[in-house]
Amino acid sequence: MAEWKKVVVSGSNISQLNNDAGYLVAAGLPNSFATMSVNGINVIADSTTDTLTLASSSGAGLTITGDAGADSITFALGGIPNTSLANSAITVTAGNGLTDGGSVSLGGSVTLNVGAGTYITANANDIAVDTTTLIPAVWAQSASYTGSIFTQVSGDISISAAGVAAIGSGVIVNNDVNASAAIAYTKLDFAGSSFVSASSLSSATQGTAVLTTNGVAGSTVDLGLETTDSPQFVGLTLTGDLAVNGGDITTSQTSATVFNTTATTVNAFGAATTLNLGAATGTTTVGNSLVVTGDLYVNGTTTQINTTELLVEDKFILLASGSTTAGDGGIIIDRGSDNVAYGFDSLTTRWGYQSGLTDTTSTLTIGTNGNSAFAGVVFTEAAHTATKPTSGEFVVAGAIYTSADGTIWMLA
Repeated sequence: MAEWKKVVVSGSNISQLNNDAGYLVAAGLPNSFATMSVNGINVIADSTTDTLTLASSSGAGLTITGDAGADSITFALGGIPNTSLANSAITVTAGNGLTDGGSVSLGGSVTLNVGAGTYITANANDIAVDTTTLIPAVWAQSASYTGSIFTQVSGDISISAAGVAAIGSGVIVNNDVNASAAIAYTKLDFAGSSFVSASSLSSATQGTAVLTTNGVAGSTVDLGLETTDSPQFVGLTLTGDLAVNGGDITTSQTSATVFNTTATTVNAFGAATTLNLGAATGTTTVGNSLVVTGDLYVNGTTTQINTTELLVEDKFILLASGSTTAGDGGIIIDRGSDNVAYGFDSLTTRWGYQSGLTDTTSTLTIGTNGNSAFAGVVFTEAAHTATKPTSGEFVVAGAIYTSADGTIWMLA
């Protein structure tokens, strides 16, 4: 028969945890670590009396001090002597135009000798360009380049070797089109066509057009857009409103877009309208968010939600709302062929887990099925007036009971 048993946890008042019976002794404790090594040399823990000593190499610029009161070790790095460095001299190798002053130890100086040239003067503290020789040399080179870079440019505008530009005959220039002069007709060419003036296009009635040339009106042209016509368009763009006085808007295409626009709000059916979408065998798709301000009723057999997140504002979800008698219910996680459920078994009146279920599972057999397990029952002393229950829904194997002093009990 199952009985309540105390669970031992950290803080339980027993000798094994309080060590009042000497269960833990110093002789049985291992060293906190085996050894410490520096560059492969073990420095501690090879005996019980060893002392770890840190040597101070102050001669090389490193000082190590210890503070017994603060339990600290301080490493200080001062000046490093030249003799402690691997390289004691810096050598500058002579190059083109530069010569070195030889090798010098750290702390000394390096002299760079710059040789003077035709256009460079080397002074005591700087290097300067000798303009007295450089400038004449530049002018001497430029003297060989004469003429203009535009000597090969010709057409409406020609540029001579001396750089003078000339505009060819027949070219319209600013003086030809200024406010006080007219453009000479010899400079206009309409490929032999006649000049036409005082022309206009008007529409006396909807769907007609009249062309007036040189003050003479031509015949009225029927554009096929009168109120009695049935025009056809590949595309139609309206900048104003569209009023349809008939009862239907139809299309001969199998796919049609009613609204394809940048408008962020489309208002339709302002009256209390009954709206029917799709035929009985069709599928209606809403390509963006759908907000229903009233109630939503789904009378079909299956409601399938393919979303990344499901947000429910209600604090409680009612399952099996269509049941009139007691039955099982819960949540099934689809894993393909081996689904797992967390649900309520009405036969045992307990919550639990069960695997090996199908998508259409409607009953649970928690406790009697090898792939199931009851959910843990945890309750406090306050609910049972300091008395561990001996009957009722909490008296099941694995139930956990906590008392006011922190003691934990398990029924096993």
